[in-house]
Amino acid sequence: EWSASWDKEWGSIQSRNILSDEMSLDEIRAQGITSKPVPLRNVMEIKKTPLGEIAKWKSRLVVQGHSGNVRKFEHYWETFSASPNIATTRLMLTLVAQFGYHRGNVDIETAFLWGNLPKNERLAVKLKGERGFRILWGNLYGLPQADRVYTKVRNDFIMSKFNSLPGWTCKRALYDPCLF
Repeated sequence: EWSASWDKEWGSIQSRNILSDEMSLDEIRAQGITSKPVPLRNVMEIKKTPLGEIAKWKSRLVVQGHSGNVRKFEHYWETFSASPNIATTRLMLTLVAQFGYHRGNVDIETAFLWGNLPKNERLAVKLKGERGFRILWGNLYGLPQADRVYTKVRNDFIMSKFNSLPGWTCKRALYDPCLF
């Protein structure tokens, strides 16, 4: 089960070009990446149903992005984490009640893997057991800036979808923290 869950995670990482091929640290430095390499690790978890039964075996490759490994202005510049606005939440719940809508949610599988890191935030990383290093091109769990990168991808997708619908016009707020 663990092997299958790791194969699924690694397949998602490869299909989205999150990591470069293995290379030496000198090759990475030649590409302008001078920050200290950051270790990666595999986190494994067994997800359970409310009744305690096994729902799925889950593996996730994460950057060990704690302050001992990753530093602001060396590995990243800005962070941002989207959080619900209480006024918007109340408005949406009012509309649900008034029109008899049903609330729901979705889970975007491997959501954070959808973003690419800006060129100035790419890192040298080391996967346990590998002899060489890799360049982290795409977003990965554990990065301090991971939510900011994903939120920008999500917002761009929503804007393009809503603005392509007849009769809909969406505009960004005057201050969008994901743009900075």
